[in-house]
Amino acid sequence: MSDWRFFASYDRQTESEAYHCGTRANQRLQRRYNHAWLVRAKAGLEEGSMEQIIGGLLQSFEAGQLTRRQLIQALVLGVTAGPAALLAMQKPAEQSSIPPPSSPAPWKTVWLDHVSYLVSDYRRSSAFYRDLMGWEIIHDDGHKQCTMKIGKVGGITIRNRAGYFDAAGEANLPTITGLIDHISWGVQPWDTAKVKGELERRGLHPDPDMDGKFQSFHLSDPDGWDLQISNQTDAGGR
Repeated sequence: MSDWRFFASYDRQTESEAYHCGTRANQRLQRRYNHAWLVRAKAGLEEGSMEQIIGGLLQSFEAGQLTRRQLIQALVLGVTAGPAALLAMQKPAEQSSIPPPSSPAPWKTVWLDHVSYLVSDYRRSSAFYRDLMGWEIIHDDGHKQCTMKIGKVGGITIRNRAGYFDAAGEANLPTITGLIDHISWGVQPWDTAKVKGELERRGLHPDPDMDGKFQSFHLSDPDGWDLQISNQTDAGGR
């Protein structure tokens, strides 16, 4: 397996672990990702054709096997470290435990349209997220739900759980075996002491979760959901 697949698999694994294992597991995977990248880049000793290597990277990107961020990082590395480093990145690496693609869909995710969040009181929760996170109210039906805009990220519909499912429908719901235990949102501006002070002023009892440049706090929303806010503003920030 070439290294761009190795890095792509770590990207997907990191996202999955962030949901299912928590932030600390994500941090461990990211450190392994960064270490593997640097080791491969510095180990490039073989000479190769820059044109051929870049051509291969572009083909991989067009085939959906390499993300835009990975392509840019690889091209920057080629300019600064030369073709040997790029060639080293394409050498075989350790196998991922994730099953290989069997039938990739002919599309890519480009937008988070909305998250549907069922709560005990949609008005209370909508006000909480508007005031704390700056989410914009787009439509309030005045009865059972509110649609909100989450910055430039996407949207969320906050709904009253009561009455969302009828008795028969709720009884026939399939057994859920997966669990998203929290979502981490990046906010700006960020000053760790000021963010902590503001959360405490609101009586939210922030629980710090820090790792070097990564700064964040966990807190509970009105329904007890684990809300994490951090200083991260893009996928490459950690």
